[in-house]
Amino acid sequence: MRIFFFENRNPYLLRGKYFRVICFLAATLFHPVPHAIAQAFSQPPKQIGYYVDMAQFRVNDSINLAEIYFAIPRSQFTFTASDTALRADLNLTIHIFKNEKQVLSRTWKASSYATDLNDARSAKMLFSVASFQMKQGDYQIVASVADAHNQVRGEAAFDLKVSPYSGGELMLSDLELASEIKRDRSRSVYYKNGYRVIPNPSGIYGDGLPILMVYSEIYNLPYPSDTTYTVHYRVYDSSGKVVKNLPPKTRPITGSSLVEVGGFNVISLFSGTYTLEIEVKDNATGKVARRTKKFFIYRHRDQRAEARPDIGKARMEALSYFYRDMSEKQMDEEFDAARWIATKEEKAIYESLDETGKREFLAEFWQKRDTDTTTVRNEFREEYLERARYARDNFSGFKPGWRTDRGRILLTYGRPDEIERFPSNNNTRAYEIWHYYHLEGGIQFIFVDIRGWGEFSLVHSTARGEVRDPDWTRWLRPVR
Repeated sequence: MRIFFFENRNPYLLRGKYFRVICFLAATLFHPVPHAIAQAFSQPPKQIGYYVDMAQFRVNDSINLAEIYFAIPRSQFTFTASDTALRADLNLTIHIFKNEKQVLSRTWKASSYATDLNDARSAKMLFSVASFQMKQGDYQIVASVADAHNQVRGEAAFDLKVSPYSGGELMLSDLELASEIKRDRSRSVYYKNGYRVIPNPSGIYGDGLPILMVYSEIYNLPYPSDTTYTVHYRVYDSSGKVVKNLPPKTRPITGSSLVEVGGFNVISLFSGTYTLEIEVKDNATGKVARRTKKFFIYRHRDQRAEARPDIGKARMEALSYFYRDMSEKQMDEEFDAARWIATKEEKAIYESLDETGKREFLAEFWQKRDTDTTTVRNEFREEYLERARYARDNFSGFKPGWRTDRGRILLTYGRPDEIERFPSNNNTRAYEIWHYYHLEGGIQFIFVDIRGWGEFSLVHSTARGEVRDPDWTRWLRPVR
């Protein structure tokens, strides 16, 4: 089966100013996608097929940033020998027209490397992105991909409507579906507001990509403000039924424009077409903004007669899926983050296992702690590892964030109901007070930045079994 692009003059999906021009539609969802791509281009193609998607973000009241994303199957490329590996080169071009007059144009080269012919023919993708600052108006886009070593090329044409995010109303940007989102400061072409966002223009998740990640931006929140906003994720199936309803998250308003990054596993969803909805609510005014985006689930096992096993088997299979391609180092880091809830015996057992044994152990470790045995998802693992990621991103210094005192408390007791933060001054070290109002009748933890390095140490708590120091204020006095 060949995947290719054709001219499309009706690109708008739902309410968003975005598009996905994919000609295989539902048929692809019921065939093994990676193998289909590999077979389609095992012979030199007459036309390069690829995925393209787009999202718009705010620059100012009159200008949007339009990003165009490419994903091109490497099995179509012409690889030639280079110094140490095989190399393929592609020329990517975007022409932008308004009223049939060309207003912008850009051409750039993208290269891909392979270790051998089998690697070159694999179903891996080459990703690329181009961005343009554009004023309000209706545009026509022509995006083409050409192999630098022969005459093979592919071309897609579509319309683009630019409507600036202005007017003071609460708004959401387009949703950018991603295969990976990580904290990063490298300022590559994938950098956005402190994150490295690798796009997923195909919108396909499932086999090999069980976590759907999405990047968006929120505009026109009231700031400065001491109020909050709430973000709510929902997933609808093709009939409009809600099949995932993630818990709403309430956050403080720290700016008029904020980044929203989310991710959740889709391992429990069966192959088909779905719609992701993100809803943002300003809790002070009650104003609401929503944005939607279609995505697709493909899993090979859904095509078998035994696709719906008993729930216990499905839960264990879903957990095992996470560790199928995970390196031993990644598994060690995950278990290290779980050290605060592991028993002494479990720690000893894990240390004695080889790589295969660790995969099986981790699946069973989280299975035993699953809080909802009626679903395929392991909500406990998801929530715990989300807190571990927060600890890593916010508390890390000379050691991983989950090994710090604040990380331990976060992972052991959960997120606090309230945090009081006190910056340092000439007479006092920086410190924090964490309040848990619903545990043990109300408990608190006091952390002090004793060394001035940003690593806060627990000096006092009212929780049972934790360190107590009625004279904890002595830790606040800096050394003279």
